[in-house]
Amino acid sequence: MQSGPMFAKDTIAVVASNKLAVSAAVSKAKSLGFRPLVLGSHIEGDALEVGTVMAGIAKSLRKDEIPLKPPVAVICGGETTMTLPPKPGVGGRNQALVLRAMKEIDGLKDVCILSGGTDGGDGPGNDAAGAVVTGGDYQQAMKADLDYNAALAGADSYNFFKAYEEAVFGRTNVMHLRDGPTGTNVMDIIVILVQ
Repeated sequence: MQSGPMFAKDTIAVVASNKLAVSAAVSKAKSLGFRPLVLGSHIEGDALEVGTVMAGIAKSLRKDEIPLKPPVAVICGGETTMTLPPKPGVGGRNQALVLRAMKEIDGLKDVCILSGGTDGGDGPGNDAAGAVVTGGDYQQAMKADLDYNAALAGADSYNFFKAYEEAVFGRTNVMHLRDGPTGTNVMDIIVILVQ
């Protein structure tokens, strides 16, 4: 922050932050009848590992009702990272996180996991901000003969979800989050819904 007489009348105000985005998600979850469980706004680490952790939380909620009895909305924010292979496919950290979680939550009824960038983008070369999956999506992908492991290893989550949408729904724009550029960036939001 600048100091000195020329800055004496300046006002500095934070008008957007990940904490505020998480708070807005909490309000929406409550309005939809979910009990919110906030994990914070500083989630970091490898996107694939965070995806596994988020899936583990979903399993605990669905199978054991720990730490809360559903309906629960687990909400957190932050920004993960990815280690890319030599020739990566298309898709960013949010889509990769959700793709990893997809297999881990396989078979869990009334569970979904969403991860998205608040700026409206998720990696270069694609129009998605993130993705969302349910506990039934992995089996549908296998029935559609999609190569989950190759997409995960090749950092090609965008094309995997696009192929999934076309095979299962006959159209795109089902799994991907597409709101376009938001004009701000307060990192990412992750939401787990357990009905």
